[in-house]
Amino acid sequence: PLRRKYFELLNGNLTLNGVNVPVFSVVPNQAAFPFVIIDTSSELPSEDKDTFGVEYIQSIDIVTGYVDGGYGGYADCDLIAGQVKNIVKPSKTTNVFDLGVDFTNIVTIFERGNNVIEQTDTHFIVRRILEFKHIIQEN
Repeated sequence: PLRRKYFELLNGNLTLNGVNVPVFSVVPNQAAFPFVIIDTSSELPSEDKDTFGVEYIQSIDIVTGYVDGGYGGYADCDLIAGQVKNIVKPSKTTNVFDLGVDFTNIVTIFERGNNVIEQTDTHFIVRRILEFKHIIQEN
């Protein structure tokens, strides 16, 4: 349910220069830059005598690409990353992850952000990978 919630929260709510930034789980072959990928996730079970839950790390990959040597790539990634962080974790106490009756998102923490730079034959690509940690309890 968490990946679905990320898609609901981000899709249609990210823009760059007034233009919608699409959100994908799987990127179509001819997708135009920039775009956001709801990327890899990992989980670590957490059990004690009173609760059953999971620690879940979700990666969000922001991808920008330019043919002019990268002008704007870092700044554009920063702008989109800021929007993602504000949507996913708008404040210290706000929980935007309503996961329905079966699960409760106890906490959301921004873990880290990494830059990845790639050069292809046609583009200079700047990526920012954001990782968010969730502690989720089964109800």
